[in-house]
Amino acid sequence: MDVTVYPEHDNFPAIARALLAAADHPGQVVSVSHPKAGFIVPQEVFLRFQAAVDAKVSSTDERAPAQAEPVKRRPGRPRKNTDPGKEE
Repeated sequence: MDVTVYPEHDNFPAIARALLAAADHPGQVVSVSHPKAGFIVPQEVFLRFQAAVDAKVSSTDERAPAQAEPVKRRPGRPRKNTDPGKEE
């Protein structure tokens, strides 16, 4: 049984690389364009892909609290006063 994967537009290259990494050979990953861009893979490849994604997500969740600090930005240049009523 084959599984069709429709990645989001911004994740398309990453999903393609992950599916190819999970496949035994590149011929198992077939790209499709209708009804939208995606991939058709055998169920075994999809299960390996899903396990790899789940492992990556769980390792990212463990590191997330350490990266939760807000990034301090340097203050920029002050805005110009463009109010036409005030002229000096």
